[in-house]
Amino acid sequence: MSSQSVTTAAGVTRRRSFVTRTDLIGWLFISPWLIGFIVFTAGPFLAALFLSTTTWDVAGSWEEIGLRNYQRMFNGDDDLFGIAVWNTLYFVVFNVPGVQIIALALAALLNQSLKGISIYRTIFYLPAVTSGIATAYLWATILAKFGLLNGTLALIGIEGPTWLYSVEEPHCLPKI
Repeated sequence: MSSQSVTTAAGVTRRRSFVTRTDLIGWLFISPWLIGFIVFTAGPFLAALFLSTTTWDVAGSWEEIGLRNYQRMFNGDDDLFGIAVWNTLYFVVFNVPGVQIIALALAALLNQSLKGISIYRTIFYLPAVTSGIATAYLWATILAKFGLLNGTLALIGIEGPTWLYSVEEPHCLPKI
């Protein structure tokens, strides 16, 4: 809603409050992404930007030196800068396209009718399938009757339920 006023059913126009319940629910839903962004992207970026303007050897104290690190880097006083640029260019020119070409060739092999292709396909898809099985096994272990979750609940005096199955008889089966 772009306007700052809301018309009610009675036709009375009133000002919209600054933060509504819907706004708070929206912020609640995007908060995991925001927290992850701040912790894993914005935080390290700002820390690196700050640290680039200091002299700090990690173990000792730091001293603010402003843009002198950048001056040393671009004036040629820092020998490691040229090596870092060369390594980056080498990686971008050779490694990135090389990995993409190899991945494309391996994926194209999946569609060929060659001897032993079923074994190749099994090996190719094994990591994708294995991770799902491992995740299911992990959750089954956590949620088992005598598993980690119920064991933790038992420590504080709560008898945990059977998380993964029902102890009731199914309603669709006839009684004998």
